[in-house]
Amino acid sequence: FQPAMLFEQGEEYHHEGLAIFSRFPILETNYLSLSRDPTDSGDFHQRLLLRALVCTPVGKINFLTTHLSLSHSARDRTLDEIGKMVASLEDPSIIVGDFNAVIDEEHKSWASKFDLQDIWKSLHDDKNGWTFNSWDPKSRIDYVFANRDLKPLSFSIEGTKAIEADVEAVGGVKDTKGLLYPSDHMFPLVRFTR
Repeated sequence: FQPAMLFEQGEEYHHEGLAIFSRFPILETNYLSLSRDPTDSGDFHQRLLLRALVCTPVGKINFLTTHLSLSHSARDRTLDEIGKMVASLEDPSIIVGDFNAVIDEEHKSWASKFDLQDIWKSLHDDKNGWTFNSWDPKSRIDYVFANRDLKPLSFSIEGTKAIEADVEAVGGVKDTKGLLYPSDHMFPLVRFTR
């Protein structure tokens, strides 16, 4: 876990950040604090790129996760920072996260500029792959990108099953429809080989 920000709520403090869990050994970790523009009202959270070098059955793989800004200009800037870090890494890389944008509409050239493949598109070009929001999915803002050294075997969207619950809509969700999901996002699940 790498905290990005600390929030004070009453007498409690809450960390917001990123985490990577692995069933395979993690050899090293580091993170990149993505740049912020204090004049951009949409770029108010500190954002990170968290990396773990994982020893997998198919060799060492860099696994990176991020949660990008709501600001279009901040995403433009920080996607470039992420791409440069990935390009500097020796071993193959997988980049996942909540990109807070439809990448193929807003940032078409980013993946190709850094020779990354959009895994959903490479396996399911004819389907939407929507991940947000769980109650009424209408967009794909959660992504998995990888170097071409890695070959995707399968990609599915998980977290689609809900339980009935009397829950109040919060955080921009207008109507939970009486359902409780594991998250407001559904989860990409990908299997790779080399």
